Amino acid sequence: MYEIKLRKVIKKDKLVLYNWFNDTENIKNKLLTNSKITIEEHSLWFKNFIENKNNVLWIIHSKNYLIGQIRLDYISKQKYEIDIYLEKKYRSKNIASDALTKAEKKLLSGSIIISKVKKTNERSLRFFISNGYISYFQNDKAWFLKKEIKNN
Repeated sequence: MYEIKLRKVIKKDKLVLYNWFNDTENIKNKLLTNSKITIEEHSLWFKNFIENKNNVLWIIHSKNYLIGQIRLDYISKQKYEIDIYLEKKYRSKNIASDALTKAEKKLLSGSIIISKVKKTNERSLRFFISNGYISYFQNDKAWFLKKEIKNN
């Protein structure tokens, strides 16, 4: 059993996020990006992302190891699109579900999280459904799922 924690992203996380983004398997499952990005592109995205105070990016860590991230891209008031990444050796250990639960508890009750899952990524589809997300739309490229957060 892994004891995991979430912490807000800091500037020195930029390189690890860049490497995670450019992971071959990660790119394969992306809807909008189908090739590696440059460090310059990532640096610009990172700067813009963290300057927008409505966006949220947590690093998932266990002990002193950075093992993944949960990103919430702000769409509108209390509505976010989610992206989760976990290093391969930490998958299938319930860590992503634990991290997702911790992230959801940090949001205001009534918040909506949207997940867009590429049709070839059935593992991710099963993950979100098992964590209470409901499929509400699909097209030839993706499933669209959502969950309303109900914190007390």
